[in-house]
Amino acid sequence: MTFGNFETLSDEDLVLEFQRGDESAFDHLVRRYQEKSTGLAFSMLRNWETAKEVSQSAFVKAYFGLKNFKRESKFGTWFYRIVANQSRDEIRKRMRSKAEIPVEAILMTQPSSELSPRSALELEEERLRLEKSVADLPQNEQRVFVMRYFNEMPLQEISDVLGVALGTVKSSLFHATQKVRHALALKEVSRNEP
Repeated sequence: MTFGNFETLSDEDLVLEFQRGDESAFDHLVRRYQEKSTGLAFSMLRNWETAKEVSQSAFVKAYFGLKNFKRESKFGTWFYRIVANQSRDEIRKRMRSKAEIPVEAILMTQPSSELSPRSALELEEERLRLEKSVADLPQNEQRVFVMRYFNEMPLQEISDVLGVALGTVKSSLFHATQKVRHALALKEVSRNEP
């Protein structure tokens, strides 16, 4: 049975439709997860172009693996695990070739055109300060921070995706949040000093 409107279907229903032969259901999963999967890959790779490539590669792997997906976990958890594994593979490949992974912007949001020029400038400055603070985190803390706050993933799902204990996720998130708050507070003080 094929549904006409995929927007209202859960991930599980979309997976079921795809497994029944409706390939357009997978297209909808791609649209639903593309931005967040690229964000997750970026949190590990620190390079937007490579993150996009890894995300696309993960979708290809998911496409071929989804026909045998047993639905023992949520689609999102299963898919993010693929993205994380593909990202780790890319890191290992770069380490072997001694290629440096550059630090780039984490958020690609643009200020709203409805804002005044001054408000838009202030928002852009805040975004850049946040990007720098998050980019300066150790990689394990950065990954958890991005997955939690930018991808809005539950802590247990982060634990499942990264294959680490829930306590480790909580600890990493706590330390990352403290460091980001501290860095933003320091930058705010220095910005306001005469």
